[in-house]
Amino acid sequence: MKRVLILLILGILLSGAFFCFEDSIACLNSPIDNTSSRLVNESVLDAIKKGYVPECLQNNYQLPITREEFAQLLVTAVFSDCNTKVKSYDKAVVNSWGFRHLTVDNFLSKVSTSFEFMDTKNKYVKTANLLGMVNGIGNSRFDPKGLMTREQAAVMCVNYLQTVYTPFNIEEAKDIGDLNTVSSWAKEAVEWAYGAGFINVTIERKMDAKGELIERINCKPKEILTREQAIEIVNKLGDKHLLHHLILRGYLQIDLDTLMCHFEINGNTIKLPNSGYDSEYSNIKIEMRNIVEFQSYVHKYTTVQLYSVFLMPIGADMNMTDPYHMNRVLSGVTTLYDYGAFTIEHNKEGYLSIITKNEDYGYMYGSYPNLFVYKNGTSERIIGKEVK
Repeated sequence: MKRVLILLILGILLSGAFFCFEDSIACLNSPIDNTSSRLVNESVLDAIKKGYVPECLQNNYQLPITREEFAQLLVTAVFSDCNTKVKSYDKAVVNSWGFRHLTVDNFLSKVSTSFEFMDTKNKYVKTANLLGMVNGIGNSRFDPKGLMTREQAAVMCVNYLQTVYTPFNIEEAKDIGDLNTVSSWAKEAVEWAYGAGFINVTIERKMDAKGELIERINCKPKEILTREQAIEIVNKLGDKHLLHHLILRGYLQIDLDTLMCHFEINGNTIKLPNSGYDSEYSNIKIEMRNIVEFQSYVHKYTTVQLYSVFLMPIGADMNMTDPYHMNRVLSGVTTLYDYGAFTIEHNKEGYLSIITKNEDYGYMYGSYPNLFVYKNGTSERIIGKEVK
C-alpha cells in the first residue's frame, strides 16, 4: 500500500532526522565535528564502522546534506549491507560472478538504462534511480545540489523499501499537527513512516483559554537535514535490517546471483534480456538439482532462462513452479500474467521477461509470503492470473 509503505521508511528515515542529539549524549571518545566543535554521536560512528558513510561525508556533520549526497549515502549503505550477505554464498557461486563485492561500477555493468538526468551525471544518483529511490523533480532534472528535507528523505526511503516491510498504525498519522504542511507528493510517505513508528516528532505544549494543557505533535517536513541527521536515518534503517535488500525500481527484489543475468530498465519497466548467462554454480541451478522433479531443467536451460520463470516481486501470489507455467515460459511461448499492480510478460520483443509496474496502484507493501497494494482506500493482496 502506497501509504502504508511510505510510513515505514519515513518512520525510520525521520526517526533519525527528527531527533536532536545533545552534546551530553555524544560518545566521549568521539571525534570533534569541525563545523561546530560538537562531539560526533555514536550513531554516526556506528554507521561509519558499518561502511554506510562515504568518505566525503565523514566530516562537517552539521552542514546541510544535498540531494546528491543523500543519494550517495543511501546507495553506499545498501551496497555495504548487501556485501555482508556475500559471505553466505558458496564460494563457487561468487567466483562465477567476475567480482566479489558489489560496487556502483559493478552494478552499472549489469543494469543499463537509456535514461539520464539532464543536470547530473553522478553515478550514485543514476544507481539510486535504477533502484527506485529517486525519480527526480520533473523534466529529467534531479536538482543534485538542492538541500534534502525530511519529507524528501522519507519519500526516497519508502520508494526503495516498500516491498520489504509492513508499517502499522498508519491511522495514527492523523495526530500529526502539521501534517497539512507536508507536500502532496510526500504525504503518504510521511504518514507511512509515522505509522511504522520510526519518526521522532517534536511535541509542543501550551495552555488553552480554559487553562488546560494542549499537546501538539509536529513532524516539521520542510526542515533541512544535516549530514549527521541523514546518517542517523540510514543507520536506523540498517539497525532494522532493511538495507541488505537489492531492489530494482523499488519493487523487484533480486539477489546478487540474479543480478549477473543483466537487466534493462526504462522508467518502472524492468526487462530481462536473453543474455546467455549460465553458470552451473548459480543459486537457482544448485537449488533445482536438489528437487527431483526439477533436475531435468538444470541441464536443458541456462541460468538466465530459469530465473526468467520466477522473476517477480517477492510475496506476489502465483505458482510458477507448476509444470504448466514453467514449460510454457521456457518453451518460448509469449505469455502475459496480470497481477493488478504490475504485469509480467515472457518471450516478447526479444526479452525473456518484461515486468511493468502499474502507476495507478502507487506503493506496494509487505513481503514474503504476502504482498499487498493499497488502492481506492482498501488493501488488496497481489495475486497473479494468466491472461490468454
